Amino acid sequence: MSPVSAEYGEHTFVQMHAHSRASINRLSGEGAFHRGLWWVERRIMKRLMLSPSEISKEAEKMGVDYVAITDHNLVSDISGFNNLIQGEEWGQMKGHANFTFLKKSIDPECGFYAGKEPDKPNNFKSAAKIAKENGAFVSINHPFKEKADSWKWGDSSVDLCNAIEIWNGSWSRENEKSLEYWQFLLTAGKKILCMAGSDFHVKRLFRLDSPLICIEGKLSIEEIRISLNEGKYSLCLNTNSPVIFLHRGDQDVRYTITRHSGNLELIIYTAKEKKTLKHPLASDTLEFSPNDGFIRAEIWKDGVPLSFSNPVFY
Repeated sequence: MSPVSAEYGEHTFVQMHAHSRASINRLSGEGAFHRGLWWVERRIMKRLMLSPSEISKEAEKMGVDYVAITDHNLVSDISGFNNLIQGEEWGQMKGHANFTFLKKSIDPECGFYAGKEPDKPNNFKSAAKIAKENGAFVSINHPFKEKADSWKWGDSSVDLCNAIEIWNGSWSRENEKSLEYWQFLLTAGKKILCMAGSDFHVKRLFRLDSPLICIEGKLSIEEIRISLNEGKYSLCLNTNSPVIFLHRGDQDVRYTITRHSGNLELIIYTAKEKKTLKHPLASDTLEFSPNDGFIRAEIWKDGVPLSFSNPVFY
C-alpha cells in the first residue's frame, strides 16, 4: 500500500488514461506537430516519454495504485508490472476510445500517415464489438477535444460504450462540454458511466496522479475490472481530495464523502432537476423517486470540481 493510500484508508486509486513511449508507432500520429519536421519531432518525443517501467515507478511514488497503459492503437507489453493494466487508445481521424483490459491490439479505421495503413481496419462499431468480446471496458475519450481528436462517430455510438470521459487532464471548457453531454445522455435514458484520466504523456506537462478514479476497498486488477463494469467507482481530483460515493438501499440512496472538509458544495442531479447543497454533511440520505430515472452527485470547492459519482439508475 502506498503512503498516500494508507492515509486515505481502504481505497484504490487508478489512472485510467496514460501513454508510454510505445504510443509513437507505425499507426499513430503521436509526437507530430509540424508537417515538415514530424519525423524529427517523433524521435524527440519518444525520448521524452516514459517506458512502462518508469510509469510503474512514478505511480508508486505518487500513491497511485494502478495505471492503465493506453497506448495509441497498440496494446503494449506490461508483463512483470503488478500495478499496470493493459489497454489501448483506439482510433485515428474520428476520435479516440479506450479499450481497458484489452490483451491484443485492434486496428483503427485508418492510418495517420500516407502509405501506413492498418492490416485490418475497423470502424468503431466493429472495434468496440471485438473489444467487448475480449473483456475490454470501452470508454469514449475527450469527446470535445480540438481537431481530429474530437468524437465524430455519432450519438448512436454511445450504446456501444461503458463510459464517457468527462474529465481529461486539468478542468477546462472541453471537460465542461463533456459533462453537459453526459448529463444530456443520461436524461435521454442512456445508462452510461463517467470516466476520468490525465492523458499522461510526459512529466512536467502532464500529471499521472490527477484526475483519477477511486474505488472503495483495496482491489486486485480483476476486482477493478468487475467494479468498473458495475459502475462502482467515482472520479476524483487526486489522492488527497474528497471523494463522493453513492450507495443504493432498499428505500433510499445514501452518499458518503471521504476526506470531508469545509466549504464543499454538493450538487445532486436527476433526469428532472438539479439541487445544490452548501456545506454538506460527510454522509446523509438523498431523496429520490423511481420516476427520476437516475441520481448522481458532484463535489465542488471554490469553483473547482473535486469528485463525481457514477449514477444510481432506477
